Amino acid sequence: MGANDLGVHVGDVAGFFYPRTATGRASLLPAPPWHYSGDLLTVEYRTDPARVAELLPAPLAPAPGDPGAVALIWADWQSCGDDGAELLDPVRAQYRECFAVVRCSFAGQVYSRCVFIWVDSDFALARGLHQGYPKKLGSIHQTRPHPFGRAAPRIAPGGTFAGTLAAADRRLAQAVVTLREEAETNGFVNAHAMAHHRWLPSIEKGAPDAIVIGRTCRNVPRARAGEYIAGYTIANDFGLHDFRDTDAGSMLRVKGSDTMAPLGPGLVTDWDFRGKRLATYVNGRLAQDGSTDEMHWDVHYLVADIARTITLCPGDVLLSGTPAGSRPVGPGDVVDVEVDGLGRLTNRVIEGPVPVSAELGAQPSESEEVVSTALGGDWEFRGIRPPIRT
Repeated sequence: MGANDLGVHVGDVAGFFYPRTATGRASLLPAPPWHYSGDLLTVEYRTDPARVAELLPAPLAPAPGDPGAVALIWADWQSCGDDGAELLDPVRAQYRECFAVVRCSFAGQVYSRCVFIWVDSDFALARGLHQGYPKKLGSIHQTRPHPFGRAAPRIAPGGTFAGTLAAADRRLAQAVVTLREEAETNGFVNAHAMAHHRWLPSIEKGAPDAIVIGRTCRNVPRARAGEYIAGYTIANDFGLHDFRDTDAGSMLRVKGSDTMAPLGPGLVTDWDFRGKRLATYVNGRLAQDGSTDEMHWDVHYLVADIARTITLCPGDVLLSGTPAGSRPVGPGDVVDVEVDGLGRLTNRVIEGPVPVSAELGAQPSESEEVVSTALGGDWEFRGIRPPIRT
């Protein structure tokens, strides 16, 4: 058993995906990695490059060569987790899908990208959305090969295969392919690493939507740092300054304790960090007011600087700093952080269900320096001498 933020005891639940239960067996999906076997029918063709370009969100761009190339792929899959349990319960393993793939470029590299995809099972739909595929439900059928009998074609010259796709009772696509000879490759449109976006719309009215994309970042020049940034969001940089003295500058407990650094309301990918106002309100009253132009080091500098010695991975978050004027807050206070173009993040401070144990470890303190730091470090404004270090 555990306790939520309100101190109410709740049962522990398990499972990689919804629905999560005490045993985890109801999960739609097993834990990754996932393994796939199946038959694919691929039809490559060319269309108007402008129609491909309009399906590519920033920062993706059309591929430099043959930008109108498309692959429409039918697939008859069987999938499972590491333990293979789904293979003995085929309803959880078998599904069919049809998807359209184009080529695009990002940061000087060519990627494949799935722009439309239909599947015929709930678990495949859920897994695809989790991975960033734009999956919808559909009715997909394709000819199955088999080495014996007259009811199936062979994978050999003269073998003829067909695929059909329907959704919402409407036929969307069909194709017939007759094999002539073995190809040197399995096609060129779906031959690259996939560039996926996870599209996570906010449920808050008027809040920014979220798109997630990322690249591993290490030793990058400042001029290219923006290529590695997935997007921007708001962080409320709370700190337990009572531990500032005992942490001796490490800030581990000050900034790293549970519930610190809430993020939201969403991720914005096309945001220019220059010239944006940042403001913090405590119980509706303005507490901090500043601009991104006041930063000593801009965002691109911070990314490049940190990546000199630390590998940044997709999903990592860097906090860029806060305007002057931080103030202590306590249970019942409501803190709003607002940034131009990113929306507003609201957090209510509540008292935790369990106090910090006094039986072991360093204890919180209220030294003169700790109190001043919690009040924004404004020694001169408050008419108090600066701390004396010994």
